[in-house]
Amino acid sequence: MIFNDRASWIKPFTTRRYKAQFLMAKFTPHQREFHTLAFIAEGQFNIRYRERSHIVNSGDSILIPAGEIYSFETMNDLNSIVYFHYIDTVEMYRYSKDQLIPDIENLIVTKRFTAAISKFLFSNIESEINKVHYEELLLNLLNGLNTALKNRKKFSYELVKSLIHARNCIADNMFLNFNLEDLSAKCKVDKWSLSRNFKLLFGVSLFSYIHACRIVKAKELLSNQCPIAEVAFECKYADQSHFTRFFKRFVGITPSQWIKLVKSV
Repeated sequence: MIFNDRASWIKPFTTRRYKAQFLMAKFTPHQREFHTLAFIAEGQFNIRYRERSHIVNSGDSILIPAGEIYSFETMNDLNSIVYFHYIDTVEMYRYSKDQLIPDIENLIVTKRFTAAISKFLFSNIESEINKVHYEELLLNLLNGLNTALKNRKKFSYELVKSLIHARNCIADNMFLNFNLEDLSAKCKVDKWSLSRNFKLLFGVSLFSYIHACRIVKAKELLSNQCPIAEVAFECKYADQSHFTRFFKRFVGITPSQWIKLVKSV
C-alpha cells in the first residue's frame, strides 16, 4: 500500500469534513460506528460491501451505514482524492424526524439520494455548515432512502433516550468490564431489548461499540507517538496482537500503518 508523500494523506477540517489522498491503497474489511458519506473527487474505487463489489467513479457519492463491514481499494495507480463526512447516528435520527436508516443491500442505490447533500458539503469544505440547510438535506436523504427501500421503522422517545444513555455510559466507562444486566438496569430497559435495539439505532452491537470507543482513544495515543504495545496496554487489550485485530476491524489498516499515515500529515 502506497500513500502520496507529496501531500497530507488526510486533512481534517473544523467543519467535520475530511480530504483524503490515496495512491495504490487497499483497506481491509472494517466497520465504523457512524454513517460515512463519501464523495469521489478524483479516481476510481472498488468497494467490497456485503460480499459484492461496487465500483464508484469520480463524481460519485455514496452513503455507508454505521456498522456495515466493507473494504476498499483504488482501481489504478493514479492519485485518488476522496472527501468524507461522518454522521453521528443519533444526529441522523433526530434530524430525519426519528427515521431509522433502511437496510441497504446495494451501495449504488445511495448515489442519487446523496448527490444534493454532497454538493452542499463538499463544494467548499472549509466553509461553515449551515445547520438549518444541513438538517433539511439529512431529512431529504432519509426520506428518499426509506421511500425507495420501503422502510418506516421508528422507535419511541423513551426507548431512544434509554439507548443514548447506554451509549454514553459505555463511552464514559470504556475500560471497565462490561455487564449487560447492570447496563440494562441503569438504563431502565430490558436487556434483550437493549441489545437488539442498540444495534438497530447505532449500527454496531454493544460489544462492538466498546471497542469502537477504545480504538478512538488508541488512535489519539498513536498520533501522539505512544508505542503500540503501550497503547494496547492502556486500552485494556490482552496483548499487541489482540489490539491489532480490533484496530484493523475499525480502521481497516494496522496500527503500524496508521502511524505512517499520521507521520505523512
